[in-house]
Amino acid sequence: MKKYSVPFIAFSLFAWIIGGSWWYANFYQTQSTDNQEIKTLDPDPFELTDGSFRAFSDQPFYFIKNQSRVHIPAQTNEALYTLIGFINNSEDRIISLTGYYTIDESYEGEFENLGFDRAASLENRLIRLGIKEGKVKVKAEQKELSFETDNKCFNATKISIEKIGNNTKPISKKIL
Repeated sequence: MKKYSVPFIAFSLFAWIIGGSWWYANFYQTQSTDNQEIKTLDPDPFELTDGSFRAFSDQPFYFIKNQSRVHIPAQTNEALYTLIGFINNSEDRIISLTGYYTIDESYEGEFENLGFDRAASLENRLIRLGIKEGKVKVKAEQKELSFETDNKCFNATKISIEKIGNNTKPISKKIL
């Protein structure tokens, strides 16, 4: 019986190391904090369309949990320039921004909530990039948001192109 104990112990240690690594990789990476699931997400690309118009970037902008500052990659800036050019040249189109926030996020800013501050942050970036005055509408809503393990949130704002006039129905929407 003693001659089988060393291989049995070696096999048990090997299985424990492999099983523990597999368990960590599959179960520990998705954590639960304050009843909100935090995980690594594959964000959707930034894309807005209106008829034959299309603004696209495979690198969407994002916000950090509890913060209103928008983080925009350089490639996405180019897509925003394209969008701004289209909106500035369209008399009957505006950009509608809806900022989202959760009740679990802390906020001590100048606006009534973090969602409005996020939408205003994106509006300020559009203004710096050249959007004409009166071409952006900003609002906020409370919503459950998904955060990555590094606290990035890719769905903290919704941007859409709206037709103004008698029919203000959104033409296309993209949650970012």
